[in-house]
Amino acid sequence: ARRPDSVCFTPDIHEDLKRRDFTINAMALDLGKRCLLDPHRGRSDLVRRLIRTVGPASDRFNEDGLRIMRGLRFAAQLGFPLEKSTWEAMGLRLDRLAQVSIERFRDEVTKTLESRLPSRGLYLMRERGALGLFIPELASLSPAGFAQTCLMVDLAGTGNPGLRVAALTSQLSIPTARDLLIRFRLSTFQVNQAVHLVSLLEHDYDPAWTDGQLRRFASKAGRSMVDLAVLFLNHRTVARDWLAYNPPEVPALVPVPVPDGLDNLDTALDFQPAWHSTVTE
Repeated sequence: ARRPDSVCFTPDIHEDLKRRDFTINAMALDLGKRCLLDPHRGRSDLVRRLIRTVGPASDRFNEDGLRIMRGLRFAAQLGFPLEKSTWEAMGLRLDRLAQVSIERFRDEVTKTLESRLPSRGLYLMRERGALGLFIPELASLSPAGFAQTCLMVDLAGTGNPGLRVAALTSQLSIPTARDLLIRFRLSTFQVNQAVHLVSLLEHDYDPAWTDGQLRRFASKAGRSMVDLAVLFLNHRTVARDWLAYNPPEVPALVPVPVPDGLDNLDTALDFQPAWHSTVTE
């Protein structure tokens, strides 16, 4: 929805940095003077691991709604908390995010899925309303269903993008999963791979399976997919068993104190699933 009448370039680095989205992205190095230009305290925010907008958060998100998704994605990738006013403004400017194209939203979700714990970003997206705008199928899942989805996505690991895409739709029906992935304009291969893996969830592996049952499962999975299929079923089993003994709780927005000696900002917001410190890759 950004259609400016004109674009004005500036030779002033300070003016340029004022146009950036978050303070950690609004620093520059003066190679001639060998000094850091940091008019918005980005270095301080890096030290305290904080995501904060340059200037008023509502103004920055009004300029480009995708910045809401970028902030949530940074929180997932870096494990940084969101500064309180930044978090609140995200909820107030969802109208701007709604004007973003599905491709731009998809790219931010894809980058979130590449982080170590995508569940952090997915929970933030749902809590702030971003998920409901573009993926209402996931936003409307029950707490248990959403928790299992997130845990399966985490378990898939960073080296298996296909598994993570499949895990994202693991609680959906086959037609709904296919429609969602097509709407996201993923490649035909990605759509077919994810839908095929989700279809295999109807098989509930049991150690008592006969050789014939194992062969039928391997045949349905296909020679090229059987290894991924076994991993996918294992992730479903682990996630389901974990949640059976650890009922899902709505993760809380926890105040995070700023370290002593830094700027006088009382609290930030952190957000993490209950298994944040338990699941490892």
